[in-house]
Amino acid sequence: MDSKTAKHMTTYCLLVNSRKAARSITRRYNKLAREHDLQATQLGLLFSIAGGGFGSISELAERTAVERSAMTRNLQALRKKGLIQAENEGRGRSQKVSLTEEGERRVEEFIPVWFEAHDKVREELGEEKWNQVQDALKILADLE
Repeated sequence: MDSKTAKHMTTYCLLVNSRKAARSITRRYNKLAREHDLQATQLGLLFSIAGGGFGSISELAERTAVERSAMTRNLQALRKKGLIQAENEGRGRSQKVSLTEEGERRVEEFIPVWFEAHDKVREELGEEKWNQVQDALKILADLE
């Protein structure tokens, strides 16, 4: 492959560009989450758990697009921090989790921080680009 083709492929590669964008956003949220002794992925899980509507950890993993092994690690960390608890004694696919009182408090505490971060990116992009990005992300998330 010649260098011109390689440069074109890396410049316009959906995989490379989507990963760069995801890492950029994750770094922003990690910076904010660290102030609350959490990671961005853990915050996302806390919000998803708070929202409910999942029948198992496998469903939660599917909904949040988190690999099963990463889900297990993050849930263990959230349990150690006293933010989640098992709802039943099921194992694997049948196990469910819920927020503890401390978990609920931490989610409530982080909501204004989330809105501030969210609104800052929206402002940086402008309304038109923000809407385009949101539309594109929804389309890309549904690709198989």
